[in-house]
Amino acid sequence: MRRTHRNLYTIGLFVFVGLVQSEAARAGDKINIEGSWRYNQVGCWTGPISNVQTAASNFMNGMFATPNSAGYSFGQRWTESTSTLVWASDFYDYGASGDANDSDHLYFDKPGTAISYYMGHGICGWNGDTTVNCASNSQCQQGFTRGFGLPNGTVSSRSNFGTVPGLSTIGFCRGQPGDTVGTCSYPMWNSRAMALSDCTQPTSRQGLVGYGSGQVRWGDSPNSGSWAGAGTDGGTNLVVIEASCAEMSKRPNEIWPAFAGVHLVATTMVHQGDAYISSIRGQLLAQEYQNNPFSSVSDSWLRAMNGLGAPGVNARCTNAAGTGYNWGVGGTVSGGYGTNGCGGHTIQAMGASSTEAFNHQTENWYGLRLDTNDGKGNGWYNYRQHCNWNCSAWPMDRP
Repeated sequence: MRRTHRNLYTIGLFVFVGLVQSEAARAGDKINIEGSWRYNQVGCWTGPISNVQTAASNFMNGMFATPNSAGYSFGQRWTESTSTLVWASDFYDYGASGDANDSDHLYFDKPGTAISYYMGHGICGWNGDTTVNCASNSQCQQGFTRGFGLPNGTVSSRSNFGTVPGLSTIGFCRGQPGDTVGTCSYPMWNSRAMALSDCTQPTSRQGLVGYGSGQVRWGDSPNSGSWAGAGTDGGTNLVVIEASCAEMSKRPNEIWPAFAGVHLVATTMVHQGDAYISSIRGQLLAQEYQNNPFSSVSDSWLRAMNGLGAPGVNARCTNAAGTGYNWGVGGTVSGGYGTNGCGGHTIQAMGASSTEAFNHQTENWYGLRLDTNDGKGNGWYNYRQHCNWNCSAWPMDRP
């Protein structure tokens, strides 16, 4: 049975009468947040996150501050109280999973949603990484077969999450700033996951939401069609995942299975180290919207990283004393913004054509609300990233 109460968020809404539109055009104006932070159940993921609720408030307050130009409205906010937890079933699609308990159409991917934002722990570990040294990508082009058992790099001994045994996708030579050699790494199709507070309910899937699994499908709507095999009962247009290792560098394919019509998926990206939940990351995104609602949503997410401070001189991507390297983004500015290591912000789009995928990346905050812009297929993807270090001088791979 569905939990009967959760930690609701109330906020005053501003109406901009100059933007009254048809119901069809307004169909995607809601903002939903799911934030997991308690992590106090025995056997579940350890380490509470102290500022998730503050971060959620900062994002919501920023989106609804004057002038609220593009006409967004409050949808739902679930950020856990002493009696409620975020459930995995909020994110899974019944049409794709076949599990009648899955209900993303009522929560994270509810019709009428423009933005769905997740804050919380994620799964780290370079599933498919090897110890094979390399000097160029050409040395990692052969297939990599993983046997039965835990995926390489999984952080929890109780988790069997990862790709099924078998042949992976083509690998690349993952380089690190300052290193003279890299290691062969092989992207896996379903190794990205959120790690929620709740892992004990029968439908909790041990607290894991595998958004690369094919059972998580976002944005499926009557406008997108049912090409993703998940029906047409969804509707979100932008998904933001702020979590540990929400995306690993050079592995956008690990997120592709979650696309089912959603215009954009924005993530915190890690190349080395880990992302952290910032109390102001969402606030900075909202500020970009308030500054110019005609700017592209994609640009707004990438620029939001610039306001995040570096975590300290011991982070891999700062100008650490004694290393002899400057991995910063320019001059004396150190790296490390938004990640306690090398990382950044990424945002990707998918469409039935290259034009459709490109148009999603250029969509402004008004266009994001239009469900008529929903992705009509997965023939093409368009990917953008903003590094927190000089990744032109110190690239992610060794071509």
